[in-house]
Amino acid sequence: MKNTPEETRALRPRQARFIDAYLTLGDAPAAARFVGVDRSTGWRWLQLPAVRDELAGRMQERGRRVQDALFERELAAFAALDVLIASTDEKVRLRATTWVLDHALKLAADVVPPRSLADLQFDELEREAAEQIAELRATKEIS
Repeated sequence: MKNTPEETRALRPRQARFIDAYLTLGDAPAAARFVGVDRSTGWRWLQLPAVRDELAGRMQERGRRVQDALFERELAAFAALDVLIASTDEKVRLRATTWVLDHALKLAADVVPPRSLADLQFDELEREAAEQIAELRATKEIS
């Protein structure tokens, strides 16, 4: 199927405003209403490579800015937690330590354990065995 001119051209101003609205509102029909187009047009625009690429780039940039802001505040957050954990108020200490432990356990559950050297070596042996089997099959087909 050939690309239509609309699929290959750069963003039009209304499409750029639609992306702005979509990023702010988080909803394609609402963003379409905001820029004055039918929601089906908004959905169709979301399928266009230029719109998808711009949206993906903007979302990635937004994620990078959020991550940078969090990293900038990381030391202050740890210092504040240290103050709360060292509090003379037992309830404050308990809530702070419980919060830290809850979040540490959630993170630990999401982390994939690192692969061992034995796992990597086994993977390499499997790959080599598969290559040898493929070579043997290829030579049998030739003869």
